[in-house]
Amino acid sequence: MKILPHIASRVLGTPLVIGQAKLEAIVSVLGPRIGIEAPSAAVALHDDAGRPRATTVTPSGIAVIPVFGTLVKRAGPIEAASGLTSYGDLETQILDAATDPAVRAIVLDVDSPGGEASGVFDLADLVFEARSLKPVWAVADEEAFSGAYAIASAAERVIVPRTGGVGSIGVVAVHVDRSARDVMEGYRYTTIFAGAHKNDFNPHGALGGEARTALQAEVDRVHGLFVETVARNRGMATAAVRETEAGLFFGEAAVRAGLADEVGTMRDALAALAAAMSGPRPMIRGVTATQTIDQLVTDLNASVDANIDDATYSRLASTQRLLVTHDTAGAAGNAFTLAASAATASGPTLTGGGYSHVFASGTDVLPSYSIEVGMPQVPAFFMHTGVMLNSLALEFQRSGAAAATLGAIAQGETRFTSSQGGAPLSLQFSRISQFQGSITRGGSPVGNLTSGSLTYSNNLEKIETIRSDGLIEGADPTVAALTGRIDVRFADTGLIDDAAGGTPVDLEFGYTLNAGSQVLFTAHEVYLPKPKLAVDGPGGVQASFDFQGAKNDAAGRMLTATLINDLDGTEYA
Repeated sequence: MKILPHIASRVLGTPLVIGQAKLEAIVSVLGPRIGIEAPSAAVALHDDAGRPRATTVTPSGIAVIPVFGTLVKRAGPIEAASGLTSYGDLETQILDAATDPAVRAIVLDVDSPGGEASGVFDLADLVFEARSLKPVWAVADEEAFSGAYAIASAAERVIVPRTGGVGSIGVVAVHVDRSARDVMEGYRYTTIFAGAHKNDFNPHGALGGEARTALQAEVDRVHGLFVETVARNRGMATAAVRETEAGLFFGEAAVRAGLADEVGTMRDALAALAAAMSGPRPMIRGVTATQTIDQLVTDLNASVDANIDDATYSRLASTQRLLVTHDTAGAAGNAFTLAASAATASGPTLTGGGYSHVFASGTDVLPSYSIEVGMPQVPAFFMHTGVMLNSLALEFQRSGAAAATLGAIAQGETRFTSSQGGAPLSLQFSRISQFQGSITRGGSPVGNLTSGSLTYSNNLEKIETIRSDGLIEGADPTVAALTGRIDVRFADTGLIDDAAGGTPVDLEFGYTLNAGSQVLFTAHEVYLPKPKLAVDGPGGVQASFDFQGAKNDAAGRMLTATLINDLDGTEYA
């Protein structure tokens, strides 16, 4: 019989978010193949083989994405044929549905005991982010346990049939000691290793005390991630999630525990979601104020009522407040908030909205700032003075959280025992996801784009004069540089023609939450090199363009950054 060590390494000695019954079944099936005895399994490893895995779209525009079988980080053709579903495949299906204009809503059809911990929380984050684009529901048809529930809980609504179950919010790891079997078979293993913990989980010996402690610590750490993920997704306290003690909850019990929203079937969910998109209906209330507001946001943004759809609705991060942003700004702004408590309206905050702030490259004099980094518990507060920003780097990908990297040079640093910065100004920030980003060329989206990057640098030069205080004199801008990269799947010759002809193009990199919340970076004159086309399998040809920017005479600059938000600009003075 073929030994499968690569599968064993993914099951034994590593944290799993999987139901106990399914874990025992997997170990039973794999046992003989990895050299251990195990009782016969009632459920085979491939019990989900042959079930459809592709997304289907209903006539009403609802994408139904199956989440079936044992879940793994990656699955090749053989593993997929055995009933395993990879997080990577699910990510692709969810992203495709979330960004497809023909899809109006998403339903996760979940029937899975869970699986590997690696990758599951990133996928849950993606489902949670997709809710900002369109309604996302999940149906536990018939089970959404452990890792599968981490994914399902990220949906706006979780529906469970009368006999369906959710939960198992726990983590398990298994170590198999097969030393007794080795003796019976006449084998004696000697392991030569370097590094005190390199041999911790050797299956040919008992699990040592330090190894057990290390494995337990990792199980506890992953469990903490699991609890925090479910608490965020369901609007529950972490203590309430922990108190479930990885129990299984079925039907009405799942609703009472706060792990599901209602009892119903897949047919019920599709009918309710289709009705929700066909016109106004009574709002479905969530089990918490946060969920109720999230549902209200979905309903308001989906409305076609002329008195409602002239504004964009969202919930302020980490609050229970509804933010209403009118598409057209008035003299006093265009935003106000409503508080959830007692359904009482808060005071209007018409102090901004629709403000556009433009920042241009190429200035001879750069502003400098003071930045304090404080650690009150020590206490130690480090004041950095004469701080000038040297570079800005952006990476555009298909998924994940958007981020920018800033490079700075400071004149010096002084440590204090108390804060020197005064009372800090608190600003409300909104999380931006990668799939809210875009790259356009000449005002039109770059087709078949897979990734991109943009880096602007002032190439500051430190002025290192002789001073008694040891500080630098300052920093001078030199020749600024604008570089970047765009990766595209080869579909037409437009970019290649521009590169071959030395034709400059303008590229705009940006993120958009809504019409009143955007950040855009316009590279006015970009030159593309002739790309190297790498042929990589049957999927097509991918071209990478490592571009350089130049000063555009008409614009008078190399790069323009435009920030649109609800601040009047005094915060940037």
